[in-house]
Amino acid sequence: MRILKIIGIAFFGLFTLVSLTDIHSVGDFIFTLIFGGITFLFVKSYLKSKDNQKSSKALKHDDSKMISPKTPSYYQKVYSSGISQIRKMYELDRMPEEFVMLDIETTGFDENYDRILEIGIVHYKNGEKIDSYNQLINPDSLIPDAASRVNGITKEMVVDKPRIYEVIDEVYDRINGKIIAGYNVEFDLKFLGVAFARSKKKIDRVEVFDVLDLVKQSVGSKETPNRKLDTIKKHFGIENTGHRALSDCESTFEVMKKCLKIRENFELQRQADQLDKLSKLNDNEKLFINTLEEKLEDLGVREKLSYNVMSDRTINFQVDNMQIGRVKLNGRKHRMQILDKDNVLWLDIEGVDEALNNIKHWMKYTQYLVSDEF
Repeated sequence: MRILKIIGIAFFGLFTLVSLTDIHSVGDFIFTLIFGGITFLFVKSYLKSKDNQKSSKALKHDDSKMISPKTPSYYQKVYSSGISQIRKMYELDRMPEEFVMLDIETTGFDENYDRILEIGIVHYKNGEKIDSYNQLINPDSLIPDAASRVNGITKEMVVDKPRIYEVIDEVYDRINGKIIAGYNVEFDLKFLGVAFARSKKKIDRVEVFDVLDLVKQSVGSKETPNRKLDTIKKHFGIENTGHRALSDCESTFEVMKKCLKIRENFELQRQADQLDKLSKLNDNEKLFINTLEEKLEDLGVREKLSYNVMSDRTINFQVDNMQIGRVKLNGRKHRMQILDKDNVLWLDIEGVDEALNNIKHWMKYTQYLVSDEF
């Protein structure tokens, strides 16, 4: 490959030089630029390959204790993850009854080429810590200075530690079947997914509670300069104990609690606002709600009905947190939303009698939502 690059540099370089001595038109000038650009790309590729060769030699010379000669093929690129599906939770108003908090430290951002340096896992149940796991990992590679500046992990700290394939069974057992929480936790799961795949392990699906998503819902974008974990910790007055896996798990848990308290206050205020709006419902709106409740009682789902009044006095109705329709029976213009599994239709209606007559469409859609077909 290096010989081909040298030949390419010589061939296209010669053509570039010849072209430079014979420019008589715009076309000649463009032709010369093209050959010059191709020559530049060959030179750049050649120099990069030389740098990589030097880095490889330096790695073998300076860090022989960190490189395991028995396992180079283990770190080859994999084309599938050991985690088939990641399902994010979007109902973030309450803490899961039981979950594990996960954080890993790495040598970089690419899960196929960079390595895991440390894994932290804390098991919580009913808001209490019941177990924790923390392990430094020998990455079988150099640790870039940029990574060490972030997490404080140096080669001296990991040179005698186990490789990832030596601990992956325990990591797998600790997270498999659990709800996994973390801060931008999909990043951590990408690295673990590669590690699982390399060790021929598979998790079909993980359910994820991303505390970063909770922060976005709880902390206004103008309240902090960014959403980095260290920034959010400072915002909440949480002690900064460094950027290590276990301490990040514990501080992320504290951030989770702070945000859930904010969400709880939001919900209490929302409920107070809703009670105020519901107290102002007119007779037509009350009649519609009472009739709808009777119809849902016949379907056996009345207790799953919820509704809220929107800013324009439109009432939004849900069954088991799934929308079944909206109606506006206040003001000069009355409207009603009709849903089916394929369409959303808004109707201009004359008044409450027409709305009551259209409840049958809501019942049909509700039956579909609560059926096995849905």
